Amino acid sequence: MKISPMTCSVLYASIQLLNAEAIDVEFPTDQPISTITSRLSGQEFQTYTIEAKAQQFLSVSLRPNNQYTEFKLYLPGPQGPKNLLSSTAQTQALEYHGQLFEDGNHSITVYLDPEAATQGRSSEYDLVIRLANPAPATAYIPDDTVASASSNTNKAQLLERQSKLAPSIGNSPASIALAVLTPDILGQVTQLQCEYDNLEVPSTVQVLITESGILDDDLLGIDHRITLLKNSRGAWRINAYSKAEKRR
Repeated sequence: MKISPMTCSVLYASIQLLNAEAIDVEFPTDQPISTITSRLSGQEFQTYTIEAKAQQFLSVSLRPNNQYTEFKLYLPGPQGPKNLLSSTAQTQALEYHGQLFEDGNHSITVYLDPEAATQGRSSEYDLVIRLANPAPATAYIPDDTVASASSNTNKAQLLERQSKLAPSIGNSPASIALAVLTPDILGQVTQLQCEYDNLEVPSTVQVLITESGILDDDLLGIDHRITLLKNSRGAWRINAYSKAEKRR
């Protein structure tokens, strides 16, 4: 159910009184992923805070046992419309993947949609959060006699890299795509976007990763597109790869 802006503001005001104390998200040593299991009922909602820095990559995946649990992601500062970075009601997706641009405590608020909250329904959910540092930029090699790392990248190479990924990467399409492309990134990732064929039961997703800041005056950036399919075991597997250079 899509929430109108007015409904969102009313919901936010009404559930303020039922908010539990915010929980600081902690990550296991040397592990960028934290999984939280909890439940809500009625107009309750829970806020989680993540201490993060600009340029880090944040992935949030909400996995409830129903279709009426949502979340909002806020930038550091007071929680309100001006600081809202992402909202399930706006994106119609239970995931967020992006590169942060501010230092400080980012907040995730999990809640029930207005109709379910009014009916006093309950929800059990897992909240999977991944916070990763950006890959160091690699210098561009202008000599045409030396092939760049990404010049010969193809689907087979990416599949081989995927087969060697550490379990900590998880099964998020964005995390998989970013991990397998890291050796080929020449500049800085400035956009990461996921397009699913179906938000409720997705089977195909296309991940767009845009990089810029490459040390080549004529090259504005590169768009990498990776298509992943979900297999019978529920795991995402790379199915296709393409890239397009944006030049002046």
